[in-house]
Amino acid sequence: MQGRNAQRSFVQRHFLSEQTLEMISDMRNQFGSMLADTRLLARPAKGFEQASPWIDDQSKPWNTYAKHVAVVKAALCSALYPNIAVMEDGPDGNRRPAWNDGHSEVAVHPSSINHMLAANQYQRPYQTYLEKVKTSKVFMRDCTVVAPMALLLFGGSLDILHQSGYVQIDGWLRIKAAAPVAVLVKQLRQALKSVLERRISSPAEASQAMDLIILQQVATLLNDEERQLGAQA
Repeated sequence: MQGRNAQRSFVQRHFLSEQTLEMISDMRNQFGSMLADTRLLARPAKGFEQASPWIDDQSKPWNTYAKHVAVVKAALCSALYPNIAVMEDGPDGNRRPAWNDGHSEVAVHPSSINHMLAANQYQRPYQTYLEKVKTSKVFMRDCTVVAPMALLLFGGSLDILHQSGYVQIDGWLRIKAAAPVAVLVKQLRQALKSVLERRISSPAEASQAMDLIILQQVATLLNDEERQLGAQA
C-alpha cells in the first residue's frame, strides 16, 4: 500500500499520468521484443516473457547512455523529425513565445506543461513534437525542447553558409555554427549512417571498435553542449 501511495504521490508531484506511464511501459516492452526479434538486441536466455527487467538492465550496451538526457532528447529529435518548431523573435521575453514549424505559426497545446512558459524560460529556441492539431489555432502536442547539436546531427540535409556562420537545415531552419564545426558534423553524420546501415543489414554481426568510437563521439558532442548550457545558466 505504501508503494502505491508513493507512486501516486510521485506522479502528482511531477504532473504525470499513471495511465500514460503504464501505456509507455507496455510500448517499451513491445518495442524491446521487436528489436530482439530482429536481433538488434540480444534475446535473453530466459525471462523473455516480461521484457522490462532485461530492457532496464543498466549493464547492457543499449543502456549505456540511457541516463544522458542530451542523448535521449537527440533520439527523440531523430525519431520525430521533421516535426520541429522554432521560436519566433518577440518584443517581450516575459510573454509566451510564438513558434513556427517552417510552414506557419504554431502554438504549444494547453495540455502541455510547456504551455505556460515565457520565452525567457526556454533554454533552447527549438522544440520537437509528436503531432499537430487544429482548433482555434494550430497546436503542437507532446512537445519537448531539443538542442541545436541534435538537429545538426539528426535533422535533414545540411547547407553550410560559410560567410554568415550558419548551417541551414532543409532549406529553412538556421543554426549558428562555425564552418569547421559544420564540416565535422557532416562527416560524423555520414559515419553514423554507415554504422546504422551495417547494423540493420547484418544485425547479428558484432559491433566493430570503430562503431563504438563513432557513437562515443556523438554522445560527447551532445553531452558537452548540454554541460556548456548548464555552465551558462
